[in-house]
Amino acid sequence: MALHPRILAIGSVYLDIILEVPYYPEEDSKLRSEHVEKRRGGNSPNTLVVLSQLFQKNGQGSCHFMGSIASLESKDNKVLLADLKEYSIDLDCCLKTDKEDPPTSYIVATTKGTRTIINHNPLPDVDLLHFKNNYPNHDFTWVHVEGRNIEAVSEILDYLIEESVQNKKAITTSIEIERPESLRPGITQLQDKADVVFYSKIFAQSCGFEEPQAFLKSRKEFCKPSVIAFCTWGSKGAAAYQPSRDLLLQEEAYPLAQVVSSVGAGDTFNAGVIYALSMDFSLQDTLKFACKLASLKCGRSDFSGLGQDMSEDL
Repeated sequence: MALHPRILAIGSVYLDIILEVPYYPEEDSKLRSEHVEKRRGGNSPNTLVVLSQLFQKNGQGSCHFMGSIASLESKDNKVLLADLKEYSIDLDCCLKTDKEDPPTSYIVATTKGTRTIINHNPLPDVDLLHFKNNYPNHDFTWVHVEGRNIEAVSEILDYLIEESVQNKKAITTSIEIERPESLRPGITQLQDKADVVFYSKIFAQSCGFEEPQAFLKSRKEFCKPSVIAFCTWGSKGAAAYQPSRDLLLQEEAYPLAQVVSSVGAGDTFNAGVIYALSMDFSLQDTLKFACKLASLKCGRSDFSGLGQDMSEDL
């Protein structure tokens, strides 16, 4: 991989409103929240915030975000952008809008470490035209996309495949396949368009599997022959599969004294994989690194200090 990786992540930046509760409430009931917190969220921004910490520790790499952002006059949006800038995440590729309200997620998090998310996004998604107008201005080595806005994401990945062939330039692409087909129709058509695919436990279970290894082996016919696929499984860790080498690996979660919050653990795992593969880690070491990083995230409420805690593993 590149000596100085330049990572672009495409997605949405959210205002997360987290309600901590002792248990998930029943329908039509009332429950007092033990703690309420507002902070910056969004899958791709979360991944970049973690990646930025890792790159800053080893002195290599840069992180770039592409997504729609609300009006620069919006108070909530100023908070979100200030958080990203604090982690040195470049925002030059963003699609600026005049919308007053940023995307919002309401997260009900229980003391057991589970969470239920309800979100609202009033902003337009990044499309191929915006991507093509901004992508050539940067020498990206890796492009990561969220598995949403299916048509536009499909077009962007197809464009990157063509660019890689025509210009004979190696560009690593990755995508997260998180929601089941029933909730996000068309998401399965994205599986064969990326070099690295991140699957969720929920998606695997929607395909009829109750453990990650068998699920990943079933993906061979749906992905690129050269794919490296990952599937996270919560407290049981994660698995990785590289069919071209017939390599199937499993790694347990890193032990924690206490789970504080699992919100963003999957995004953190993705950051660990992108970092490790960019640094030429072996697949086994990549999986181990990402599992430890995601577990450490579960031991805190936010993403701060992860780079410091992983400094000996970089």
